[in-house]
Amino acid sequence: YLRAYEHRLENENAMVVTLRPKYQALLWNVFRDPGEKGVRGDSDWLFYREDVNYLVRPSPFDRRSDSLDNPVTAILDFKRQLDARGIRLLVVLMPGKPSVYPEKLNKDAAPHTGRDFSHSMTVLDSLSAHGVDYVNLFETFAQAKKLDSRGNYLYLDKDTHWTPRGAELAAQVIAKRVSEYDFAEALPVKEYADSAVKVERTGDIATMSGLDVFKAQTVTAHKVRETSGAPFKDDFRASQILILGDSYSRIYETDSPMDAGW
Repeated sequence: YLRAYEHRLENENAMVVTLRPKYQALLWNVFRDPGEKGVRGDSDWLFYREDVNYLVRPSPFDRRSDSLDNPVTAILDFKRQLDARGIRLLVVLMPGKPSVYPEKLNKDAAPHTGRDFSHSMTVLDSLSAHGVDYVNLFETFAQAKKLDSRGNYLYLDKDTHWTPRGAELAAQVIAKRVSEYDFAEALPVKEYADSAVKVERTGDIATMSGLDVFKAQTVTAHKVRETSGAPFKDDFRASQILILGDSYSRIYETDSPMDAGW
């Protein structure tokens, strides 16, 4: 009986694999529905559904969110462990795409703010109250997006992540904050060169949709080079700063074009 059940599952799965692309294409062509993991916005921008849910569901601080872990508790515990070792902690929350561009989801949303659209602002306020150093990229991006021009946004059209412009802006702001620490004067100084290159990205949300109707977006990234022109290379084992990041710090670094990441 078990073997017969396994065969039936295999046959049903093969049918699903065959029919799903056609069904998804039908949903997109008729309803402009990008699937269960995506949300379509203005100008066919795509948003990751979990990022949108984060804005509309109760925050971890809400009494209705007993099942959610409070991120501040974990950060404060991590800070205590670092303090015991004489290590400074600087927290950077990466703004989610819908919190920076809420008007792309709802045209009635205010276009130049982040505070009213993200629970992360409550997290930052709580960290500040506990004496944790942080960088507020929400305010930085809210000001920077006023200078948006068509095709030069802070986030990719069909992706959860930022454009090279967004990554470079964040790097400048964070580097400025790090330079204000008392140990910064003793940090080594090294000159680099950069070269502009074109990068094509289909977008992770477009990929998750399973649809093949989305064209790749072309953006300009800046590869970091040695002044000799050789590929960027640092002795990371001698670094006095450790970055613990996620895919926001990896994009353009380990992804194409390489050496152009945050």
